[in-house]
Amino acid sequence: MSRIVFTDVDVGDQKTITATFVDAAGAAADGTVVVRLLDPAAVETTPTVVHGATGSYSFTQTYDQPLSWYGRFEATGALIDAVDFEVRVNTTPFYP
Repeated sequence: MSRIVFTDVDVGDQKTITATFVDAAGAAADGTVVVRLLDPAAVETTPTVVHGATGSYSFTQTYDQPLSWYGRFEATGALIDAVDFEVRVNTTPFYP
């Protein structure tokens, strides 16, 4: 699976990212989901994940540093899957 890339994000923006998981038959399915987020300084955090409808998981993050943030939704348990993403935060002279 290719990485999902989000662009046009500015320093200080808050963005909610959602991943939808499906089973082998293509039906929405639940698992135990965590998000791993790596900021541009290579500091990893695990933001709080919100479970919406079946198979739908999201988190909200304020992006306080420019450059690329890398993340991954990881599902375990009844459903084993992963979704990688990148958030490209625009540089600005106010946040070197």
